[in-house]
Amino acid sequence: MTKSGDVIAFNLFHCFIILLLVVPNIVARSQNERMVSSVKTPIGTYVGLSETTTFNRSIEYYTAFKGIAYAKSPVGLLRFRRPEPTEFKKDVVYNATYHRSHCTQTPVQPFKYTAEFDQSEDCLYLNIYCPGRGVTAGGKYPVMIYIHGGSFGVGGADVYAGDVLSAFNDVIVVTINYRLGVLGFLSSGQKHDGNYGLWDMHFAIKWVNSYIEYFGGDNTRVTLFGNSAGGAAVTYQAMFPGNRGLVHRVIAQSGTCFATWALTKSPARYFEKFSIISGCLDGGYKDVMDCLRQRTTSELEKAYEAIILEEKDYLFFPTIDGDFIFDYPLLLDYESNNATNEGLSLFSELDFMNGMTSKDGANFVLSFNNMSTWTLEEFKEYVSKELLYVYKRKSPEHIMNTVVQQYWKNSSADLIPIATVTEFPTDLFFAYPAVLASVIHNSLNTRNRSGNNYLYVFDQVPSFTSQLSMLEGVTHAYELPFVFGFTEHIKTKYTADYSADNPLIPSHEDIEMSSIVMQLWTNFAKYGNPNKMKISNHHTLPVWRQYDTISGDYLILKLPFEDKIIRKHYAAQQMSFIEDLHKDMMHNGLCAMTSVFVYVVMFQSLLFI
Repeated sequence: MTKSGDVIAFNLFHCFIILLLVVPNIVARSQNERMVSSVKTPIGTYVGLSETTTFNRSIEYYTAFKGIAYAKSPVGLLRFRRPEPTEFKKDVVYNATYHRSHCTQTPVQPFKYTAEFDQSEDCLYLNIYCPGRGVTAGGKYPVMIYIHGGSFGVGGADVYAGDVLSAFNDVIVVTINYRLGVLGFLSSGQKHDGNYGLWDMHFAIKWVNSYIEYFGGDNTRVTLFGNSAGGAAVTYQAMFPGNRGLVHRVIAQSGTCFATWALTKSPARYFEKFSIISGCLDGGYKDVMDCLRQRTTSELEKAYEAIILEEKDYLFFPTIDGDFIFDYPLLLDYESNNATNEGLSLFSELDFMNGMTSKDGANFVLSFNNMSTWTLEEFKEYVSKELLYVYKRKSPEHIMNTVVQQYWKNSSADLIPIATVTEFPTDLFFAYPAVLASVIHNSLNTRNRSGNNYLYVFDQVPSFTSQLSMLEGVTHAYELPFVFGFTEHIKTKYTADYSADNPLIPSHEDIEMSSIVMQLWTNFAKYGNPNKMKISNHHTLPVWRQYDTISGDYLILKLPFEDKIIRKHYAAQQMSFIEDLHKDMMHNGLCAMTSVFVYVVMFQSLLFI
């Protein structure tokens, strides 16, 4: 930069600071509540805000830097391409006092709340929440990078504010945006194509590794955590060799890459359909992509929405690209190529925490029929629908009847409670992938340096939802308010309609459990071991023993804690049944996933000893 440019940057910095000091709604009402905080890095100076946050009637300071670009804006010629580094300038001051837009998305039920937020293709930004008032560089605090869920199609970083988790637990929390839906995961099925959203995450991880020390973070203690699609994403990242040395621990909440929903099985078909609707099918691959890059964001959104409405599902998920994902996760073994071998080795070396909610599959059931009891015919119809979704083929009658017999526990009953119905999708979509992830991690540890391994089931029913009473457990994503300490946006998202002025207030027991969960999660991030508890309430948490295939230990998170909070071999009979179901569908030639489940067979004796 020229000397005159230096002067301009210097003057802009002072003008910005003056603006922050005089505008009441940017800088706070008193010196004790909010103040400007800046961090100087080799890529520029970031100006954020220090302010207070409240949890359980206690107040702590945190310092937030919001809307930090970690890659070039993926627009124009960069659309449908992997992220590229942005051009930073060390003598430039960046305004990091507000969130940037969510990535472009097409929200449908149950994700309508995302329409409340601004959206843009210019969205590759991250937010950093640091404990305390101001920032001291030097690599003191462990770092937790949160990857949001939303079927890889909706959501955004700022819904999950990290202020409480950071301020009350002495960790740095980073939340990131990544490209979603068709813009993040369109793939022709060819090698080196697609997975732009996964590459965005990796790029953000690299940015954090390079610069978090200037914000007081320790880049040798980086934990990824995520829920649902975010849980699948963090396990994909845990198996990507390019993340070696950048990631040290992983927490997968209600989602792993071993779930059947975590991978697009027919990317070429959806690519063709999207290209046709967009009016871009003429010519070869390059011509199609050039055409799609020339379409407006609105035109692409309309085409994407048309496909969602037709297929009644989000269709653009991670795919096998030969660079990030080398094979179906359930097929990964040491007979594969060197990159796969290296990815498995990395996964085995990382500390791993993984789990589900007790009724994780309830949303699938409620969207089909929200009555408290079901008839046998209703249950059969539902089972048929889910089997078609998973295997992309109509299941034979005997397969469907086997599922019904497994979960219709009282054959003489005329009706079945919805809580019992929910067990099937919970096992199929969440519990089995979670248990399998722990089994695979444990089995790989016999070959490599061993990372710690913990399995949990979250069963603390929140006080603020009446819907969960008939489910007799906790549905998908309802652990998140507890993980983040009931911050403003997440509290509104889960305790009321998103536009509501007055969400329900968490109970004393909600707050107690939140305190415990935050300590467990952050202790894992600090030490690789969640057991170093400092709980000020009257609850005593027993030692959470590591998962292994012999004992099968897992933790039930539910107050009050009882003797049976540590249990063994989660739903062993049902897990065995789901595995047999996968194998039966494959052996009958009915599975459209090219023998996805071959690798699982070797684990059956380990799963249910």
